[in-house]
Amino acid sequence: MLRSTALLLVLSAAAWAQVPAFAPASLDALFDGRAPLATAVAKSDRPSADKAARDTGLEAWLVRERAVALARMRANISPAGAAPGAVAASPSHEEPNYWYHWRRDAALTMQEVVGLYTREGDPARKAEYLGMLRDYASFARKTQAAPSPAGLGEPKYEMDGRPFTGPWGRPQDDGPAEEASTLIALAAEYLKAGRPDLARELYGDASGGIKAGLEYVSHRWRQTSFDVWEEVKAHHFDTAMAQRLSLLEGAWLARTLGDPGAADWYEAQARGIEEQLKRHWDPARGYIQTALDRDEGLDYKASGLDAAVILAAIHRRPLDEAVLSAGQNAFFSPSDPRVLATAYALKRAFKAGYRINQGDQPGTAIGRYPEDRYFGGNPWVLLTAAFSQLDSMAAREFMQKRAIPVYKEDLAFFADLLEDPADRAALRAGVVLTPQDPLFTKLILGLMRDSDAYLARVRTHANPDGSLSEQMDRDSGYMTSARDLTWNYASLLSALEARDALREGR
Repeated sequence: MLRSTALLLVLSAAAWAQVPAFAPASLDALFDGRAPLATAVAKSDRPSADKAARDTGLEAWLVRERAVALARMRANISPAGAAPGAVAASPSHEEPNYWYHWRRDAALTMQEVVGLYTREGDPARKAEYLGMLRDYASFARKTQAAPSPAGLGEPKYEMDGRPFTGPWGRPQDDGPAEEASTLIALAAEYLKAGRPDLARELYGDASGGIKAGLEYVSHRWRQTSFDVWEEVKAHHFDTAMAQRLSLLEGAWLARTLGDPGAADWYEAQARGIEEQLKRHWDPARGYIQTALDRDEGLDYKASGLDAAVILAAIHRRPLDEAVLSAGQNAFFSPSDPRVLATAYALKRAFKAGYRINQGDQPGTAIGRYPEDRYFGGNPWVLLTAAFSQLDSMAAREFMQKRAIPVYKEDLAFFADLLEDPADRAALRAGVVLTPQDPLFTKLILGLMRDSDAYLARVRTHANPDGSLSEQMDRDSGYMTSARDLTWNYASLLSALEARDALREGR
C-alpha cells in the first residue's frame, strides 16, 4: 500500500525527453565497474546485511511472510458481506471496530495492488488483480456520489458504501488525494495497454471519477483538515505531500487526455503546495514538524515529531523517479537530509520510550509519535515496515546519484549506521562521499542492515502464523489492537518491493 516504487506511469516523450534512463548497469559502476551490488556487498570487510539476514533466518521468514501478507491483504478486499471493491481496514468488529472502508487505507492498499498487477507475469493472476482494481474504481465512484457530512473529505464508509455519519474527525483531505493517485495509476496501465477509452472513463468529470477528486484537492489544499491519525485538524505534512503528488499526476493525465486547462490548474496548485510544505522544516529542532496552524483536535503533541512524515517521504511516485534518474533531488525524497534527520529523531525517541526497544532485540519498533496515548501509545507494525522501506529507498537514491552528501542535519543519522567507531569519527558534515570512498559502501551496507533490522523487529513480534495486528505492545511485544490490519500487509509488501529493487539494481 505504501505506494509501489515499481509502478511506471506512461510519461509523454515530450515531457521527459531530457531525462536519461537509469540502467541497472549503473549500479555496477558504483563499486568497481564490474561486480554487481551483491558481489560488492559480499566482498566488504564488514558483515553484509544479506549475510546477517541469512544468519538470523530472516530471509526464509520474509519469503513465507510475503505470501501471508499477500493472502491476508487480498482477503480484506471485497470480503464476504461487503460490496465489491470495498476494502476492510480490518476484519475486527469490536475493540476496536475497524470493519469500515477508510478512503485512505483503501487507496494505499489498492496502490499496492496496482504494483502487483504491473509486475505480475501470470495472465490469470493479472486478470484477478485487474478485476479487483475495477471493482475498487466502481466502489470509489459510489462513495463519491453518497451524500456525506464532509463530501469527498469523508474519512470512512460502511462496507456497503454508505458514509459513516457518527461523530468523527472530518474532513480528512489526504484520502481524496490518495484515491486519485491510485486511480491515475490504473489509468496509466490502461493507456499502456492502448485503451484510452477506459482511462477517460476513470478520469470522469467534476461530478465523479479521478477529476472529481482532483477538483476537491485543488480547491481545498489551503484549508486545514484532520491528519492521517484522525486526531488533529491543521495543515499536515503528510496530507500536503499526498495532495501535491496527486495534482502533479493529475496534470499529466489531464494533459494526456486532452484537458489542458485542468492540467495547468492542477500543476499550479501543486507548486503552491510545495511552498507550504517548506514551512514544515524546523531548523531549530532539526526535524520536519508534522502539523502547522492547528485549529482543532488533540493539543498534547508538543514535540511535533510524527512518523507520518516518513510515510509521506516513501510515497514516491514515477514523476519523482524520473527526476532521480536524472541525478537530481526529488522533493522531500527518502534521501533528503531533512527527512533523514526526522527519521533519526523519531528512532531515537522510540528507542528510549519503549520497553521492547531495550536490550539486544533486533531493530527499533516505531510508533506514531512520542506523546501517543491511543491503545497505550504502542509501536505500529506498518510504521516499523515504513522505516525499513525508507532505508532501502534512500540507499537506492544514493546509488542512483553515485554520491552521499553528508549535511549537518543528517550527520547523526549516518553515524548511527556505522559499526566502527573510527568510521564514525571520520564522518564529517560537508563531505560528499563517492563510490571510490570506503565510507560510501559502508553507509550503503549500513542502510541495508538497518532496513533488515526493522523487518527483523516485525518478525520478532508477529504471530506464529504470520498474521499482524495493528500494534505491538510497548512492554510485552505481543500483537494488540485490530487484527489483520490491511495497511500492515500492504506496507510490508511495499517495503519488500523496495528491498528487492535495491538488491536487484532496479
